[in-house]
Amino acid sequence: MRTWPRNLAIGAGVGLAVGLVVGGTVGRIFMRILFLTEEGNSGFETAMGAIIGDFTGGGTAFIYIFGAIAGVVLGLAYTAAPVPLLVERLAPDRERTPGPLARAVVVLGMTGFALLAVSGVMMAYSQPRFF
Repeated sequence: MRTWPRNLAIGAGVGLAVGLVVGGTVGRIFMRILFLTEEGNSGFETAMGAIIGDFTGGGTAFIYIFGAIAGVVLGLAYTAAPVPLLVERLAPDRERTPGPLARAVVVLGMTGFALLAVSGVMMAYSQPRFF
């Protein structure tokens, strides 16, 4: 019974670290790339009162905090979900390599993520159509 809270704490800690470092950094870089590709948006005010194109410490801190919180949530969801149990059950014990079903789940997830990224970039570069 002591392993359950320990596993949750590990999942939350790893999620926090990964979300803060990877999510915050990649989020900030992605927002900068989007700004640089659309020069006509510079100077507009967002609904939250931020000015598009301003590189502020508060904006960067917000992105890193959001990445950290999302990381904690995803880390807890991963720990609480049966994913580790399924991977342990489906992976062969001899070599500790993932089984075919575990590999299929990873490939499916990565494909979905790639499609989401491609569709986001396509939407960012598409011209709005007014009917």
